Amino acid sequence: MPPFAALPVELVRDILELAAEGDLATSTTLTRVNRAVKSWIEPALYETVVLESASALSSFSAVLEQRPRLAAHVKHLGLIAPGPIPTVHRILHACARVPSLACGFSLPSYATQFAGEPPLALAAREQHLLMSACRDGRWDSALASPYTTHLRLHIDAESWDVLSPARLAAWPALTHFAVVLSPCTPIPSAPDDIPDALLSFLRVLDELPLQVLLVQVAGGKTRKRSAVQRLRALGKENNARRLVVEPAPVSTVRQWEDTARMGGTGAMWDSAVAEVASRKENWAAATTS
Repeated sequence: MPPFAALPVELVRDILELAAEGDLATSTTLTRVNRAVKSWIEPALYETVVLESASALSSFSAVLEQRPRLAAHVKHLGLIAPGPIPTVHRILHACARVPSLACGFSLPSYATQFAGEPPLALAAREQHLLMSACRDGRWDSALASPYTTHLRLHIDAESWDVLSPARLAAWPALTHFAVVLSPCTPIPSAPDDIPDALLSFLRVLDELPLQVLLVQVAGGKTRKRSAVQRLRALGKENNARRLVVEPAPVSTVRQWEDTARMGGTGAMWDSAVAEVASRKENWAAATTS
């Protein structure tokens, strides 16, 4: 007698969905049980999709071509592979309503090949433009939707100007902004090392609608430690209460994927938002005492 034969179907479904939640291997295995179980599990299986190679891009593109309705299940889409860009474009078209998007492909290359078409899924409310996505600091801010509320960028030596008010004006809905300083990015270690764009931004930070500016510093331990200390001191000097500085995770891609599979990428922002809220409370208490 099957082990679940005496149980209500709804309870069996709850058990299997719970078993599949957050475990890709279990989800994949359960889809092979029968058609009913497959229909229950597939939404969870495709909720977070991370594509890190050209072959993975091609395979997922082929799946969406055969079964376009699967795109509706995708809530977190990671297009980490650098290309091919036409395949990336097809997936963006298919998953145009995805709410959370992580990109590792070159945005300037994408814009060059598809200049006359809207970026579609780049309209996701939460976007993580990682690795080589923003390697060329001259990429067009319009590639990220004006409706974006949460944005994280990897920046290089040519990208500091993304902190300028003119660039930020492209994202009027932005409330949570993170920048990852890659190992090749010049890091402020002394007053004369601080880029003008960063200084200017910190001076007007409290006048902007941002709730938090999170700076994640990548690189070796010594480099990260000194840079984090310097940037935190810089924030205090400029009374930038919304600036939070922390060491970058070993892999920003893994951080995005892990938090997505745990139910949402909001966890990445939680500690920074809590720190800003704590500062606000302390400041309010100090001004009323």
